[in-house]
Amino acid sequence: NRIRAPGRLNNRHLQAQTQGTALVTILALIFIFLIIVFIFQNAIINHAFRGSLTFKQFMPALIGLPFAAIASGYFEGIYFSRDRYDLYIKSSAWASIIEIFSYITLVSLYGLQGALVALGLSGIILFISFSIYLRKLNEKLTTLISFHFSWTELYEILKYCVAVISGAGVGYFVILWLRGDVLQFLGPSGNGLLQPALALSAYTLPLITNGIWGHLHPEGSKSGDTSAARVELSKVLLMVLLLSAGASITLLTFCDTIIWLAFSKEFVQSRILFPYQFTADFFYHIFYLLSVYFL
Repeated sequence: NRIRAPGRLNNRHLQAQTQGTALVTILALIFIFLIIVFIFQNAIINHAFRGSLTFKQFMPALIGLPFAAIASGYFEGIYFSRDRYDLYIKSSAWASIIEIFSYITLVSLYGLQGALVALGLSGIILFISFSIYLRKLNEKLTTLISFHFSWTELYEILKYCVAVISGAGVGYFVILWLRGDVLQFLGPSGNGLLQPALALSAYTLPLITNGIWGHLHPEGSKSGDTSAARVELSKVLLMVLLLSAGASITLLTFCDTIIWLAFSKEFVQSRILFPYQFTADFFYHIFYLLSVYFL
């Protein structure tokens, strides 16, 4: 968003300032987070997992966090700021494929511990995949990695981050609130029946919205709210309407088969939740698109 802003575009010094401020901030947050986790590890494990896991079991998942944060929080922005959405898609696709196979393999061999190891590996896999494709930008490492920190630039970045996080935070809060109510009144089995709708909704979200971040958002950041940007918005809106409607109709029509393939027959009863979830998702994707344009 900042690198593509008019007046900053193609300015190497300002580009290095934005990248450096972002990278140093991400590294600092990773360090602070890990320190807090290690200091309060027992309290976190006991409160979040009710003592069903040890910190040693949880460690593999934690190890992948810094890699995932740098890949998603920094490398992804590099791709978008260079208009190389194609490289972002290819690197993300390869990472997803490898993650899926590693997850299936590790879970089948080691159960819950395998799942936690797979979670940690997912961040490392994404980091490596993004790093490999960054080389295709044909830029020197010094232009890709910067430690030029600026407090003024941090303030500008944080204003944008607050807008993004507040919207995402509301969504996560609602899901946690909903899960809490379901667990309280319907127990773990009810929470299990909620999972297919929420999981499939989460899986379809990137398919429909990645193009928004990779194409519309950079274009809007560069030109601002102009007639040309609104034409682009109209094109993307039509694409999102088609993709969202297609995804929702497919999931509603073939819900029994999809649930059986993705989960198991024990979850088939969850199909009663699909009309609520995927009718709402259709409108959610439209509002998501507009919120990205406003950003």
